[in-house]
Amino acid sequence: MENARIRWLAGCWDLVESTFTAGDGAVREPWGAAPIGVLLVTPSGELSAHGGRRDRAALARVQPTSDEKQLVYDDYFSYHGHIVRVDDQAGTFVTLVEGATDPAWIGGEQLRYLDIEDDDSIVLRTPPLAMAGGAVVGRFAWSRRVAAREAVVRSTSSAGPRKTGPHPGIREEERPVKARAQIDPGICCFDTIVTAETEDGRYVTFEFDSECEIIQEFAAQIREISPVDAIATLGPQENPILQKARELLRTIGCCEACIVPAGALKTMYVATVLALPKDVTLQLTKNKKA
Repeated sequence: MENARIRWLAGCWDLVESTFTAGDGAVREPWGAAPIGVLLVTPSGELSAHGGRRDRAALARVQPTSDEKQLVYDDYFSYHGHIVRVDDQAGTFVTLVEGATDPAWIGGEQLRYLDIEDDDSIVLRTPPLAMAGGAVVGRFAWSRRVAAREAVVRSTSSAGPRKTGPHPGIREEERPVKARAQIDPGICCFDTIVTAETEDGRYVTFEFDSECEIIQEFAAQIREISPVDAIATLGPQENPILQKARELLRTIGCCEACIVPAGALKTMYVATVLALPKDVTLQLTKNKKA
C-alpha cells in the first residue's frame, strides 16, 4: 500500500516503553521498565513488530514445564503482516496479520492509533485488548534508529541537509508544492486566500490575501516564524500557528473562533501530504424561540 504516512514510518524503530492500562486505571509493565523490541516498516506497508522482556531467562531444561512455557509466552510477543488501511484524519492504521505469536491474530486485523511526538519518536496505542480475563489498552513508545532514518531520507529525497531531515512523503519531482484555500470566515465578510508552499515537503511558508487588518497582522507574525516545520506541529506542544492566532486575537479583543488560522493549518498539512485536499464545510444554525 502506497501512502505518505507509511513512507514516513518506513524504517527501524526500537521499543523504549510498553504499558497496559486496565479499565480501572491500573497500569502494568508486564515486560518491565526497560523492554526490548523492534518495529520494522517498509515503504510499501509491510510491518513486523516484536516486543518482550529484556532480561528473559533461558530455559533450564530441554523439556520445559507448563509454567516455564507460559512464562516464555508472557515475556515475548510478535506479529507481522501488511498495512491495508490508513486514516490520516483519525491518526490510525490497520494491519492485516499474516503471522503472530497468538494464532488467533492470524488472518485478522489490528488497529493502531499513531501519535507522532517528533521525527524520531512515536507512540502506538491499541484499542481495548482481551488480556488476563479483562480488557486493557496497550501503549508502546518507539524510537527511530538514526541510521535507519538517514537511509529513508537518502532514498526519498535529494534536498539539502537539515537538522532532522526532510519529510519523505513527497517525491522530489513533485516539488515545490503549493496548496491554496479560499476561506469565507462568515459574518465579517473578509474573505481570505491562504497559500502554503513547501520546497522539501516539510518546511512551509505562507501567503495571506485578505482585507482584514487582523489577518494581515497575523500573516506578518507567521512570516516571522517561517518556514514552519509541519511535522513538528504534530507533536504534543502547542501548535505555533494556533498559538500566534490565540495570542493575537486575545490581545485585540477579536473572536477567538476565527476559522482562518485553522484554515491555514489545514492548507499546510495538504501541501505536506499530512492531510488530503478535501473541502471543509461549517454550517451554523440557531433555533428561534416560538
